[in-house]
Order: sequence, then C-alpha cells, then structure tokens
Amino acid sequence: MCDNGFVNMIYYPNWHAYKGQTPAKMELNLVTHVLYSFIGVNTEGSLQAIDSHADNDLVVDGSPGALMALAKVKAANPGLKTLISVGARTRFAKEIHEFVDKYQFNGVDIDWEHPTDPTMGSNYIALLEAVRAEMPAGRYQLTSALPPAQWTLRNFDAKRAAAVLDYMNLMCYDLTGPWASVSGNHAQLFASSTLATKDAELKLACSDGVEYLTANGFHGNSRSGEMDYSELPQEWVDKASVDETAIAASYVDPVNGFVTFDTPRVVTLKANYAKMKKLGGLMYWTGSGDRSGKDSLVQAGWNALYGKYWVPPPKPH
Repeated sequence: MCDNGFVNMIYYPNWHAYKGQTPAKMELNLVTHVLYSFIGVNTEGSLQAIDSHADNDLVVDGSPGALMALAKVKAANPGLKTLISVGARTRFAKEIHEFVDKYQFNGVDIDWEHPTDPTMGSNYIALLEAVRAEMPAGRYQLTSALPPAQWTLRNFDAKRAAAVLDYMNLMCYDLTGPWASVSGNHAQLFASSTLATKDAELKLACSDGVEYLTANGFHGNSRSGEMDYSELPQEWVDKASVDETAIAASYVDPVNGFVTFDTPRVVTLKANYAKMKKLGGLMYWTGSGDRSGKDSLVQAGWNALYGKYWVPPPKPH
C-alpha cells in the first residue's frame, strides 16, 4: 500500500500461464496486491485444485507451477501483498491457513458467487468469521469479491462482514454483455436510470458505511463475446470514443459491432471518483490482461490514485 492508503489490486488467474501471461511479466511496481485465482473447495470443505497442472506442474517463469512463480516474484518485490482467491468452514479455514503459509501469501480472497438468499448470506458471514478466527487481522489480510447488485447485497450484513474483512471488492463490470437485448457500456460509471451503473450500485453498497474497492474489467464486450483488453486491436484502443458524461469508452467495429471496454482516460476518471467517494481504491480483473506503456490501465489507475497526475473529477449525477 502506498502512503495515501489507496490500493491498486489485480487478480492473476492461473490459466493465463498457458497464454504466456506469467507473474514475472506483470508490472508489479504499479500494484499493491495480487490475488491468485482460483483454488476450489470440495463438498467436505477441503481445498481442491481447479487446475493442478497450472498450479504445480507447468513450467512458469522457470518455476514448477504458477503458485511457485508468484512466490518467486513476491520474494523479489517485498512490498507486494499476495492473496489466494478461493471460490465446511472449520476445516476450510485451517487448510487455507496452511496453504497461505506454504506459498508465502499475505492472506486470502473469498470469491463466493453469490449468496442468493438470507441463509446463504448468513453462511457467507460465518465462513468469513471462521477464516478470520484462524488467520488473525494484522498478520493476514482477508478480502472478498461480490457483485455490486441489490439482489446479492441485501442477503448479508455488510457491516458484520466489514468487521472481519480488510477490503470488499465490488465487481463493477459486465453490467451488460452479449446476453442483453440492448447494447450498452459494460462498466459505465453514470447512465440513465434504466441502466445499471457503478455509481448506483456503489451508492447502494456504501449506504451501509462500509469501505469498498471498485473493480475494472480488463476485457472488451461485444455481441460476438469477450476479449482481453491486451488482445483488442490497437485501432480500437486508439480510436475509442470516450463518453465523459457516462465515464465509459466504446468502439464500433464493422464485424463485431459495438465493443465496450475501459481506456486509460476512463480508468483515470474512475480512480478520481474512488478518491472523491473515499473508497479503498481500485481492483482489476485481470491484471495479466493489461496493455503496456501509455495504454496500460493499471498505470492509469496508479497515477490517478497516488497523485502523479491530476484530472478533473467525473461530473456529479
């Protein structure tokens, strides 16, 4: 974490190792936290590898598996925090504690998608409390990812969760996509009352007085599907239309039609919004899908959060 208290957090999914997007290739000087995704859980509550080959066998940055590769880059970057992202309670808490210590993580991120009723919400809180009891605050960090939607947030006590969490990551992207009947920006900050927006969902979430991170998606959505931001044609990024009222960007392609994705300018404005609203900072899904240089979204977020450059704040709605 930098001196001003904000975090610039990215997820690293293990399957990106197959694409050559390895931990050593990430711009780790621009982030505060890396969340390794994912380790699963079986029906007995024990940890279970989702892709053991990627985790432990595939040669990644000269190490056996992406887990050891991340541990290696963490050792070379002592200020970096790494957490394992996990998608019954006592056994789980004990095993995740052992796993975190084995691979020298700083903590764990619980990715539960999603508590759909009050009973599941209560179980979710109980799980967080069990993990925190096993992994005390101060020594270990505990975070959780949740969709920023009323149908989920109303199912659990956010203040009770905040009592044991260091950060809660609201997945403020994929608000629309190929499944929708009308095209739209998938992560717009502001829009008409008929469309889902980050601002509306964050107002709902923050009404509980809980501090959150707002998430940015490193991908473009169109009627044809989804592409990593790093895989988008350069022309789309260079000629993207930035809507500074909605705080969103898009490009219209003759084949793919309307394509929606974030640009450095958009991330800069969203970072400024996070500072204005006193949120915890930014999170990105996924950091390994970024571009480099002037097109880097992580760089844009870092510069805005930590005051290297100042930009006008988003227009209030």
